[in-house]
Amino acid sequence: MKVHAIQTGFVRIKSAQVEGHGHGLARRLAIFTDRSWIEWLPTYAWVIDHREGIIVVDTGQGTHLLETGKSLHPYVRWEVAFRIDREEEIGPQLRALGIGSRDVKRVVLTHLHMDHDGGLAHFPQSEILVAPGELRTASGWLGRLRGYVPNRWPAWFDPLPLDLAGAGRIRRQDCYQRRRKPSAQHFTICDHWFSSLPGPTWPNRFMALTGTAKGRVNMPGDGTRKVDLAGYSQQDQDTIFDRLDEKGISWKSYFHDIPQSWVLRHQRRPHNVARYFYMDVFVSRLIHCLRNSPEQAPPHLP
Repeated sequence: MKVHAIQTGFVRIKSAQVEGHGHGLARRLAIFTDRSWIEWLPTYAWVIDHREGIIVVDTGQGTHLLETGKSLHPYVRWEVAFRIDREEEIGPQLRALGIGSRDVKRVVLTHLHMDHDGGLAHFPQSEILVAPGELRTASGWLGRLRGYVPNRWPAWFDPLPLDLAGAGRIRRQDCYQRRRKPSAQHFTICDHWFSSLPGPTWPNRFMALTGTAKGRVNMPGDGTRKVDLAGYSQQDQDTIFDRLDEKGISWKSYFHDIPQSWVLRHQRRPHNVARYFYMDVFVSRLIHCLRNSPEQAPPHLP
């Protein structure tokens, strides 16, 4: 198997989007008042030459993104910039490697940002895979408000759901048999399985943080079983954070959206809630440490 990294131009965004100014809506709006830009960053697509066929992970940019200055979407129009030449698109670069677009068996999109799906037009014959949650987030008017611009996708764009969570439910002994779910057939390549609970996300996290999920082995609602939110509200067991407190070891938890560990009752105690911070706070502190003392950043990170 061979993996090729293909650079597809450059992108840059506002500094406020990287470092984070404020929280929630205020953080998003701060991007529009920020006048400073970061340096140009390369954008990549990845080509996996596998025995089962060519797999492309993300498609990089397309030259059509150079026209974002005409967009009616305020973020797309003013807060992001692209730089790419026609020959830097993924299609011409694949041909230079001796790979035609029809040779690409499937395209896996990690997410639907413009610098990741901008080269979709080169793969009309390929199977396109996208995480179902990402597709929902990017769709409709709410998707547009979040910064996704669906009208840039080709008319034929009709991706299949990539259910990696479902692949996680494959038993360890089934890994090499590669059966059941299509995603497991193509992505489950392990011969050893290390997991606190070989199952879906919520009970696995509870097992990792508390040593038990109190008998829960399924998600609170997965569309096939009765919703079990009441059962998950009864997670009142001791946690690894309690053990750290007992030993006098300080800890902080950084989160992006809503901390899933707040489902644990002990983590909702006021003195524990005060130890949760937005991820952008961590990034800002890390950047500060790296700028001022790079060699000591990890042990001295606030």
